[in-house]
Amino acid sequence: MRSRPFPVALIVLVAGCLCLLASGCNARPMSGPQPTRTLTVPEVYTDVTARDLKMISVIPKDAIRAVLDPSYLSAEEAEDQFSDDEMVIGVSIDGGPRAYSVPQLSRHEIVNDVLGGTPIAVTW
Repeated sequence: MRSRPFPVALIVLVAGCLCLLASGCNARPMSGPQPTRTLTVPEVYTDVTARDLKMISVIPKDAIRAVLDPSYLSAEEAEDQFSDDEMVIGVSIDGGPRAYSVPQLSRHEIVNDVLGGTPIAVTW
């Protein structure tokens, strides 16, 4: 004898709809304001001074040396040595443009320089 899946599925669907309707009939909308709780957060004041803080480092202080006296290439020389997609950090102060190579900054992390009479630090 062959079973009939369609009538069984129809019965399950109708029963589910009736359950949904029956549960919705007893629901009443809430009237008036609902009770709320006020969250109170205690005030915490922490006095942390520099002497209380401990610096944790993976490498010792000054292990990565800064570039203190950078050398420069002219734009023409740079064209020969670097590709067009070389990433640089560009700085221009008082008409003095400079481009600092990001791969070189990745090795040194900082270049101390004077540009247009202004001392600058270029970091990466």
